Amino acid sequence: MVIKNFSADNVIYLELRTTPKANEYMTRREYVETLIQAIEENSVRFDIQVKLLLSVDRAQSVEIAEETVNLALEFNKKYPDIVKGMDLSGSPYKGKFSDFLLVLTKAKESKLNLALHCAEICNPLESGEMINYGFQRCGHGTF
Repeated sequence: MVIKNFSADNVIYLELRTTPKANEYMTRREYVETLIQAIEENSVRFDIQVKLLLSVDRAQSVEIAEETVNLALEFNKKYPDIVKGMDLSGSPYKGKFSDFLLVLTKAKESKLNLALHCAEICNPLESGEMINYGFQRCGHGTF
């Protein structure tokens, strides 16, 4: 539905970002597989390029973040034209950037593109850490 709506608005290039979700019906892996299948089918059907960033949610554990990075690396190898990178997002009041450095570095060293949501609130220390760390894209960046 999302891809169809963007196509109807004459969008020709779309990047989706999502945090892989697990529930009683599917694992995080199955969530990503389902999403990629939908992207493959609908990008052809609606004549739109669709790329995917897997998001690490700051409110979740480092272990879940590591699983997300591993999924991004695996699916980037399998679907390099779809899975383009990683994103660190979520409430800036939850978790710390430094908690996720090791797992993000694994993604960065594997040449995955990295988007960081930083400077959403006035937190000069953490914003400085993120800027010094380096990334390809900044989400928000308002302070």
